[in-house]
Amino acid sequence: MSQPFTSTVLRDARRIVVKVGSSLVTNEGRGLDEAAIGEWCRQMALLAQDGREVIMVSSGAIAEGMKRLGWATRPQEIHALQAAAAVGQMGLAQMYETKLRQNGLGSAQVLLTHADLADRERYLNARSTLLTLLQHKVLPVINENDTVVNDEIKFGDNDTLGALVANLVEADALVILTDQKGLYTADPRKNPKAEFVHEARAGDPALEAMAGGVGSSIGSGGMITKILAAKRAAGSGASTVIAWGREPDALIRLCKGEAIGTLLVAQTQKQQARKQWMADHLQLRGSVTIDDGAVSKLKSDGSSLLPIGMTGVDGDFSRGGARWFFSADSHLPWHIFNLWVQILFEQGWFGLLTFSAMVLAALVALARQSGGGSLFAAAALWLGAPGVAPFVIWTTLAGGVLSMVLIGARQAAAISHLTPTRPAWLGRLLEPKGDVPYGIAIAAGALMAFAQSPLMRGLGG
Repeated sequence: MSQPFTSTVLRDARRIVVKVGSSLVTNEGRGLDEAAIGEWCRQMALLAQDGREVIMVSSGAIAEGMKRLGWATRPQEIHALQAAAAVGQMGLAQMYETKLRQNGLGSAQVLLTHADLADRERYLNARSTLLTLLQHKVLPVINENDTVVNDEIKFGDNDTLGALVANLVEADALVILTDQKGLYTADPRKNPKAEFVHEARAGDPALEAMAGGVGSSIGSGGMITKILAAKRAAGSGASTVIAWGREPDALIRLCKGEAIGTLLVAQTQKQQARKQWMADHLQLRGSVTIDDGAVSKLKSDGSSLLPIGMTGVDGDFSRGGARWFFSADSHLPWHIFNLWVQILFEQGWFGLLTFSAMVLAALVALARQSGGGSLFAAAALWLGAPGVAPFVIWTTLAGGVLSMVLIGARQAAAISHLTPTRPAWLGRLLEPKGDVPYGIAIAAGALMAFAQSPLMRGLGG
């Protein structure tokens, strides 16, 4: 029996992500290894009975498809890889479902792309789905959706996917089962003096220098991808172990703390969930060059970046890019495309209270305005469902501003000792208990939201 790890992170882990590589799942491309998959499913079922939550990230769809199609080498063309994935995914899902059911555990297939996790709303939807499956004692089997994936939305390898899933569900540990014993200080096939690394700190730059390239002709990863995956998983507090997948009872023994493979302990400070998502999933669209003063404000004071601090812009910052505000990571956020509303909410509690006051003023004015409700409803029907949300926001803003301006003007007119000559309509408007011409706000809101309406999109082709 091996000696226990110094760290107890695996022994204490309650939520575990297990990633198995293509070479293991398909027995080096010879087809799905039924016995091996059955053994991993048995171990995961035992862990579930022990009160642990387990998520499986499995490669093998493309490799199984290659076998079924009679291909000896992994193709390079994207359409060929997609075709192989479509063929192989059928057998892969069926195999896991059968073996998990035999061990008394329900299963669910979840296919993801980078685009699914780069979009904040879809990211949180995926998180909610996975956590709900775990609550119902169902083991999710996750794979990259290779059937539709391309270079722009590709994770790259399932080691990366495993780390991202660990971050997504805030797992305690990531177990990467591979065809190697673990990490060596050098390639043992080339350097007989290479030493085995039993335990190290995830994210240590020295580990990347130790790792080699792709380990087999079947998979797309290698030891370097596993080292980088461990570094990524550490951002959410998950430690990673790299172990030989055919080690008897590997998962059971690891969760008892036995030193099998290489343990990379997460010792870095756990990042805020939103920042972790931004670091992991958002792809670079461009860059902004800022001056030294802006750098100091951003790094030391945590201030917002102002245009005056920018010295250069490179990339595509297209109009309409999504902006997010006032959202908790456990709830679906508001998704808005309006810069002014974003700026208002970025002011914190002051912005929230200001917006709330504007909403209240707008509602009071609308209630007092005869026929305003009918006009509002007519405008909403005219704009259609896609334009309703922008219409409500713009009308609220316009109505709130209009109401607050009128309140101030009427108070000023009431305390003024001067009675200047003014048009009759202005006098009626400044009467203390006069109506608010809310139709102006409704018209302004409708015009601003017109771009979101089906009519406008139809005119634009």
